[in-house]
Amino acid sequence: LFKIMNNLYSLYHLNTNFSSINPSKLKTLINNSYSKLLDMVENNNFNIAIEASGKSLIDIFKFNEKFIKRLRHLIDIKKCSFVGSGYMQIIMPLSPYELNEKNLSFGNEIYKKLLGFKPEILYVNEQSFSKSLIPLFKKYRYKKIILEYNNTNLSIKKKFTDAYSIDCIKDDYNNKIDVIWNDHILFQKFQRYVSNEISENEYLS
Repeated sequence: LFKIMNNLYSLYHLNTNFSSINPSKLKTLINNSYSKLLDMVENNNFNIAIEASGKSLIDIFKFNEKFIKRLRHLIDIKKCSFVGSGYMQIIMPLSPYELNEKNLSFGNEIYKKLLGFKPEILYVNEQSFSKSLIPLFKKYRYKKIILEYNNTNLSIKKKFTDAYSIDCIKDDYNNKIDVIWNDHILFQKFQRYVSNEISENEYLS
């Protein structure tokens, strides 16, 4: 879940390279989880965001080509939104510039090929950010990034009583990019709610 100003949105993260997933179980994951997500989008009148790396889309396409066609159709008719993250989930501040550049470039090629467009919003890989990445994000024409609020630099929080009011981040050279805040506490509480560990009222409060 991520929050900007007074609005709350739902973002669903698809990752076929998650470390606990056995490759032999990918088909089951796609059919029993990812496809159910698209069922939910089709059968309800709300707009959620779905994020996946280029590699995850390739993996899904290999096992279930119909899923990619359904996703593309739902995006086309504006039943859901799509957020990019490059080809792979890599920790960009620890990676060489050339690798980060290739990761975004190749990811965009896959998005255009499988979905027909390049996303304008980027989910920062592993929620690990450095302001030196802003020019690279801008180079590949990302207009906004999604970044975790809870572990943001404490100096930002000291300057603002509500850091959620910050909707733009800039580097030392005045390069800017808009930010949408992701809150892992809201996400963890949502997990507890769907697992029947807390009530709906507790979650919504």
